[in-house]
Amino acid sequence: MNSIRSAVSSDGGRKWTPESGARLECSGQNYSPPRIVFLSNGGCRLYCVERGCGIIIVVSDDFPVFGGEPGVRLAADGAYDSYAAFAPEILFVVNAGYVMYYAGYSHANRAYTLRATSEDGRTWRKESAPVIAPSSGGWDAAKCSEMCVIFLAQRDIAGASCRMLYEACNGTALNERRVWYIVGAIGAACQNTQRGTP
Repeated sequence: MNSIRSAVSSDGGRKWTPESGARLECSGQNYSPPRIVFLSNGGCRLYCVERGCGIIIVVSDDFPVFGGEPGVRLAADGAYDSYAAFAPEILFVVNAGYVMYYAGYSHANRAYTLRATSEDGRTWRKESAPVIAPSSGGWDAAKCSEMCVIFLAQRDIAGASCRMLYEACNGTALNERRVWYIVGAIGAACQNTQRGTP
């Protein structure tokens, strides 16, 4: 069993103090990579993975107390995520709704960066093809996984306002587990995208 907990900082994020209790915990369950979306009503929505099920949501109108919204929001049941749907990254796109990037594992040794969209942040539609797929013989020949999106102070030379960083594995070690890298990608998904309050 593992749980999701929280910590607070009073110096701009340099030093952190753990808060008491768990934000999400249940006997026999494993929860991992949380992502928070802050809402216009002052509350927040936490997306995370419930192992063996997929991506779920818990919400809070009175932090640090969270409550569940029943049901799996994005199940591990597709061609590219049948083994696991993992590590969601949630963005709000102006005039378009929500975008979720997540790691889809088709097997333990093969991972893709996948994309889903939603109008309300609760009901999600998976896109049929990976955003990033393992390349033949490259640094991400086995896995393109656990991504995050960072926003740039100004648009880069390609006109992108953000960049995706992701974990890549070239699969050259035993069981295609290593070597690991952090690599970057840009694309149309970064246009008109913000991590603001929807």
